[in-house]
Amino acid sequence: MAARTAEAKGAAPATLNWAPESPEGLEEAPVLYREAQNYYRTPRAQHRNSDNEWVLRSIDQIAQYDSYAMIELIAPRPLLMIVGSESDTAYFSEEAVAKA
Repeated sequence: MAARTAEAKGAAPATLNWAPESPEGLEEAPVLYREAQNYYRTPRAQHRNSDNEWVLRSIDQIAQYDSYAMIELIAPRPLLMIVGSESDTAYFSEEAVAKA
């Protein structure tokens, strides 16, 4: 709450890196983090305008967001979900198909 109040009074928002800057220490991290670092923080896909930061207060909004909350309303329309066989987030697609 103090951070939000400070930000409302003009302070810069607290931020955090969303993709690790280097691969060091990621050996045991989920594939999602290793691949994010390898893709977004290397010349392969890194962009000069990317500051690699997200506003810390947005975690509240992310935690409350549910893109599948009303997915049953799309049935009986076709639904295509594409997911990698080793995806850390495969369960999102599996749950969406089950609910639809």
